[in-house]
Amino acid sequence: MNKNNSVLIVGGGYTGIATAVFLIDKGYKVHVVELSNYLGGLGKVIKLSNKFHCEAFYHHFFIKDTYLIDFVKRFLKSKPTYKSTKMSIFHKKRHHNWNGLIDLILYPHITLISKIRFIFSIILLSKGYLKGMFLDKYSLSFGMKKLFGRSAFKSIWSPILNGKFGNKVNSIPLRWMSGRLKQRLESRKLGIEKLGYLKGSLNKLTDKIVEFINNSSGSKIYSNSQISNIKLNKKESQYLIEIINNKNQVTKLNGIDKIIFTIDQNTTSEILKNNALLYKDKLQKHNYFTSYCVLLELRESLSNAYWTNIADKAIYFCGYIEQTNLTGTKEYGGIYLGYLTKYLFLEKNEKVLSNIELEELAFKSLIKLFPNKDIKAIVKKIHISISHKAQVVTDFDFCATEMDYFKKKNIYLGNMSNVYPDERSINNAIKVGFRLSKYFN
Repeated sequence: MNKNNSVLIVGGGYTGIATAVFLIDKGYKVHVVELSNYLGGLGKVIKLSNKFHCEAFYHHFFIKDTYLIDFVKRFLKSKPTYKSTKMSIFHKKRHHNWNGLIDLILYPHITLISKIRFIFSIILLSKGYLKGMFLDKYSLSFGMKKLFGRSAFKSIWSPILNGKFGNKVNSIPLRWMSGRLKQRLESRKLGIEKLGYLKGSLNKLTDKIVEFINNSSGSKIYSNSQISNIKLNKKESQYLIEIINNKNQVTKLNGIDKIIFTIDQNTTSEILKNNALLYKDKLQKHNYFTSYCVLLELRESLSNAYWTNIADKAIYFCGYIEQTNLTGTKEYGGIYLGYLTKYLFLEKNEKVLSNIELEELAFKSLIKLFPNKDIKAIVKKIHISISHKAQVVTDFDFCATEMDYFKKKNIYLGNMSNVYPDERSINNAIKVGFRLSKYFN
């Protein structure tokens, strides 16, 4: 047991609170500092117009999300609910089913030879048959075109990838797609994809984890707070930490043995520099994609599919996800819910779109996606969420955070860069927390 060891965790997203759980299990006293007024990071939950809760950003869980499943079993005494889902692709003003071999055969925009090539390319990418050199040498755009051919790339992949990565599509290695396809195919049984959700929203799990941390002896969460000062007592090899909250109240934590940063690497670097713990730019600067997520309260369903990939450059968003096609409307008190999603890399001179601009784009996109629907009458309410650091740009210059780079100073780092080539997810955030905990006895 390590009852005399205290750890400060900077960041109360799922990586931070999961790390706290694993360390408390080992006997550590844990202090978690979170800048915002909520815990869980991108697992943030909002209140709908009828007071039911829903995730601000879309989430679904795969059948092999073992870290998440273990947390749900432990804290909620239950399991995620898994259901069969349907996918579609929107191309040339039409929705096409996109769930398996038959749908591929029926897809009218590529030739039979291209379809055969498509199947083999999916197998090569998802089963790990391609050499690492190939995956890391070629960009997504070049590599996908080389594997799938020009026809399939133009009508399927190009608009989807441009919608996802924008002007960075030529800078992202093909390895990203390999990890993505592997994750999706592993969630299929007999060719049918099963995806999961938590009844009552992620809020139930987050609240139980927060309760566990705050009820653990010597541990505490400080929300609406940030670090104002870090001092190293070299004689004791311990840190004195000063935390300031949004009311300018200062809390001093003495005898902190180790510090873990689970926030983005750029902010971590700034904090270390400001406290004379980093004298040079030793941490690589990470670039990030901004995420726009528009949650739609609907009076009726718009689509038969849960997930629609938008392969149409005339539509601003890259995906439409009808949440209630996975969960059912009962989960949200009878309301139908959908999401529009968009990722983009903002250059220095580019500004984040306003809520008004995003709402206008949402209506324009929905009208193009569903021209036979009275969108103005169907959309009941819109909730807009923006994440400025939604996903690390894993380009050819990218290096994942080295977790024990500052271990001599008893400082450890872990964030969403450590899940590559997998996508960011609640499961992978918990997994990073587990990996961080392995550095502690």
